[in-house]
Amino acid sequence: MQIRNKPQKITVNIGGFPQKNCFSRWIILLSLPTLLFLGVLGGYLGIIDFKVHFHSLLMIGAIYLIYLLFVKHNAYYAVCKFGSDLDSLEDELSEYVNNNQLTLADKTKSNAPFDNFMEEFTQNLRNDNFASVATGLFPTLGILGTFISIALSMPNFSSGNQELELEITKLLSGVGTAFYVSIYGIFLSLWWLFFEKSGMSSFEKMVFKIKERTKRLFWSKEEIEQVHFVKSMENFEHLNSVFEKITANEFIDNLQNILQQRVDLFESVIHHEQQVLQKTTTHFKEITKDIERYFHKGKELNDGFEEISLSFSHMANQMEVSSKLLRETLDRLDKKEDSLMTTQELLDQNLREIRSQKEKLKKQTNEPKIIDNR
Repeated sequence: MQIRNKPQKITVNIGGFPQKNCFSRWIILLSLPTLLFLGVLGGYLGIIDFKVHFHSLLMIGAIYLIYLLFVKHNAYYAVCKFGSDLDSLEDELSEYVNNNQLTLADKTKSNAPFDNFMEEFTQNLRNDNFASVATGLFPTLGILGTFISIALSMPNFSSGNQELELEITKLLSGVGTAFYVSIYGIFLSLWWLFFEKSGMSSFEKMVFKIKERTKRLFWSKEEIEQVHFVKSMENFEHLNSVFEKITANEFIDNLQNILQQRVDLFESVIHHEQQVLQKTTTHFKEITKDIERYFHKGKELNDGFEEISLSFSHMANQMEVSSKLLRETLDRLDKKEDSLMTTQELLDQNLREIRSQKEKLKKQTNEPKIIDNR
């Protein structure tokens, strides 16, 4: 099966959908809860004949504020945001398809699933965690507010019968208004659930229509299997034609000729290899003989070198003895030279004394004699 990617630009057009005002949906989600809260506020202020204690008003107001924070995460409002952003959806879907192109049988479609794109595109429309806990959160807050209101309206009972009746009447009145908190929380839960289901239904219908209008751009599992089957059949037919060519007599004859040529070539190669092996063996034997001859000559040279070494050793010993004798002779000559030097010094000293005596004798001989005339 041939598979290749093509840089082919695909533009997605999902068609038109009716545009709706998201602000009106936000108003619808707030309409009845706000009216009920205003009714409770009017009862507390005495505008309408509806008795409400302050603690009940406070609890209902807290639940109403929490509901205001959750409104934008309702599916009824989120699907409107989704419908108003279809231009961005077309651009991102076109990029998604072009980045995941796959060509099979000369058809180019996206190999990535549509559901993955839609899940990634809609993940920022709302916080799914808020939407999932809202249905159970509002009744829980209503029950909690009821208990808090009852606790705040609980009087201090006394022993007097008349005072006891007043306190019981006060307690029952506070308990009655405290249950308004639970009723309000349960109502918000039902109100939220109704619009949540309505919004989810509208969202699923829109996604289904978009998927149907763009299904030609995405490969389905059945289409890939069909293309694979067609290509397999084509390959099977090609194999049949190849097998028919193989089984033809002309092909077999050509194959036999080629095999015979290969066999002859192989025998020729073996023959040349045998000749080369014989020549190599002969040269190896000659080289072995030369090596043996050189080995014997080397042994003879080694013996000669040993004899010369012994001669040199003997000569060295003789030279060492001669050197020793020469040193002894030099020592004796040095001693005799010292002795001669000493003798010469004595002779010089005696000669100087003789000269000195001789000079004295000459002086005595040359002196005039003195005659005494007396």
